[in-house]
Amino acid sequence: MRQFILFCICVFCSFALPAQKKNTGSLITISGPGITRNVSSDEFYRIYMKNNSAAVESKKSINEYLDLFVNFKLKVTEAERLGYDTVSAFLKEFKGYRDQLAKPYLTDTLLRKQLIDESYKRMQSDVRVSHIMVRVDFVSATPADTLAAYNKIMTARKRILAGEDFGKVAKEFSEDTYANNNGGDLGFFTAFKFPYSFESAAYNAPVGKVTMPVRTTFGYHLLKVTEVRKAMGRIKVAHIMKVTPEGMTPAQVDSVKSIVLSIMQKIKAGADFTALADSFSDDRRTAASGGELAMFGVGQMIPEFESACFALKNNGDISPEPLRTMFGWHIIKRIDRQEVGSFAESKPSIESAISRGDRADHLRNLYIRKLKISNKLKVNSAALVPFYSFDTAMLAGEKPMVNDGMNQPLLIFPNANYIQQDFIRYLTAHPSKQNWSLMPVRSYIDKQFAAFTNEKVLEYEDTQLEQRYAPFRELLSEYHDGILLFNIMDERVWSKAVKDTSGILEYFQANQNNYIWGERLDAVLYNCSSRELADLAKAMAETADTPAAMVAAACKTTSAKDTILFEQDKFTHDSDPVISIMEWKKGVSGLYEKDGKFFFAVISGIISPQQKTLDEARGQVISDYQDYLEKQWITELKALYKVQIDSSLLQRLSGN
Repeated sequence: MRQFILFCICVFCSFALPAQKKNTGSLITISGPGITRNVSSDEFYRIYMKNNSAAVESKKSINEYLDLFVNFKLKVTEAERLGYDTVSAFLKEFKGYRDQLAKPYLTDTLLRKQLIDESYKRMQSDVRVSHIMVRVDFVSATPADTLAAYNKIMTARKRILAGEDFGKVAKEFSEDTYANNNGGDLGFFTAFKFPYSFESAAYNAPVGKVTMPVRTTFGYHLLKVTEVRKAMGRIKVAHIMKVTPEGMTPAQVDSVKSIVLSIMQKIKAGADFTALADSFSDDRRTAASGGELAMFGVGQMIPEFESACFALKNNGDISPEPLRTMFGWHIIKRIDRQEVGSFAESKPSIESAISRGDRADHLRNLYIRKLKISNKLKVNSAALVPFYSFDTAMLAGEKPMVNDGMNQPLLIFPNANYIQQDFIRYLTAHPSKQNWSLMPVRSYIDKQFAAFTNEKVLEYEDTQLEQRYAPFRELLSEYHDGILLFNIMDERVWSKAVKDTSGILEYFQANQNNYIWGERLDAVLYNCSSRELADLAKAMAETADTPAAMVAAACKTTSAKDTILFEQDKFTHDSDPVISIMEWKKGVSGLYEKDGKFFFAVISGIISPQQKTLDEARGQVISDYQDYLEKQWITELKALYKVQIDSSLLQRLSGN
């Protein structure tokens, strides 16, 4: 019910509205004990148009709609007078709706679209990159640590630019233990395989050029793009692997190769690859499934294995020779391959990928940077200085923080300030777990202040949404009134009517003439799946002991697919389509076909019109009683509140 009410009030925002007539001013004034509520002509006309759009079947004139609207506003005003909008349940629910409505306004849709487009463009090609990495701890590194790492990697870059081989310098400088063994070569990769800053440097760098240092959570990197090719997409293969563990002698390696070559000969002779994988592969995770690996893309396997897989041209092709990798010998069979999908096909997965991880952080940081400018944020750096004197026990939450006199503004916005006390509360809510030998207090404070600033920039923007965005303000107002309407209607009408047993009985007794059964048919209605079965059932029906016994007997003599359904009831003329066209006459009726089914009835009699009992009419009685209570309540509200309508504004809205 709650969802229905909010739907009725709010969902019409999805309709495209015609240009609204600008008749600013108070169209409706509702005044009562201690409360006055004004409704602008713009608000009334906007909601009128939503509820009388082309999609609405029963349209009303402005004057007709005005009565409904006034009644709605009377109920909401009464809810406000009684404090419904101050109770914790309302505040919690309203905040939940507001938080959901605010989400689209607290993201930059243009930046998001640009990132989606950029990602899809990058997915069209694979880049091969070599890199040199110097580690810098993302959490605990001091400014001195960071500078030392930067200077080290810049030294490596200068040597490369002076003519030294990139691979040679990588072996000397790089702290990536995997890549520096092969000159820093990472092989090919595509979008979403590495941190965003690393990926961006790779896709933006010219082939053969060495980038400036790139910072990731791992440290600093130098990149050199060695090749760019059309994206290979994704591939699914099966393999038979014989391992060659580290420490094997050359003779042992050759022995394993001989086994692999003999398996290869069996395949060429027509042996089943799946059976051979099950029997001989040392990769026991895949052997039982014929050696099948999950589908993968570039950058997900070691380069030589990946290259051999993508070199296979057709599904079913098998590598011409066994492949040797660091893990052993492989025989590879291509099963399937997928090219990069269209933009429409790829967009959902791209949207999902950019909504998490460092891409989400990148979007958020860009958005916050824009908000700092648009909201004219000023930072009072002098007010941050006292925090540098906090001792580590305070920051770890082991003793209270100094807060005497800490009321200076730190962040200054046009309509609000965040003071030192706000930052103290933030630090208290985020106690440190730092190893203070690795990070000085000043560095920690600066880091936390940056996070605090970002949080407050978004918080401030959130507080400005109603003022800046009319659609947000209007829809939020409609949600506000919709929740209040539901709550007060539930208490004054819906639940009250259901629980008021004496009131229901009294209302029923006073209005019994509204609850009369029309003429009814006392019958058993049979629904048969075939004409043959229906004819048989009709012949048996009049003499059968019970409907169930007849159905069981009839179905025994026909196809197992044949079925009979039956319903025993007192039917009204409009209770069933077949009943409505059937001749009402005692005995077995004729046969009627509908939607490929065959119907007949065994009619015991025709029941004359009679009074319904309360139990028989309860659902309709409760609904009517709710309408009665609502009308009474509206009468009371109109006596309690004075409603004034600006007739001149109303005439202009009506076009009169």
